[in-house]
Amino acid sequence: MTTCIECGKDMDNKSNLSSICTDCAGKLADDLSPAELVAMAKVGLDALIDEVTGYEKVRPKGELKERHEKYVEGYFSSPGNALKALVNLEVKATELKDLQTVVDRIDKVEAMIEKALKEV
Repeated sequence: MTTCIECGKDMDNKSNLSSICTDCAGKLADDLSPAELVAMAKVGLDALIDEVTGYEKVRPKGELKERHEKYVEGYFSSPGNALKALVNLEVKATELKDLQTVVDRIDKVEAMIEKALKEV
């Protein structure tokens, strides 16, 4: 029996490939950007291949994290697309409660972007 690392619920999986239950995985996936989802899928496949080939035993510590970061960086074709994804993520976080909430969140993101551009 395996325990979910997020909620502590006992899971009934016969393999040790998953350490998170499907309920928690779904909740986490809802909060991720498309770039994060793609990066996590790629890293998951890398880890599975490493396990099958035995490379996981000799893989340098932190290598999967580095791969994840590279996959996320490589997902956007331009800084503009990355910024659009950020705005989309923030709008999604409002759960579209009402138009004013969405507009306020977009204004907040625009202010953050302007501040970041001034610091560069």
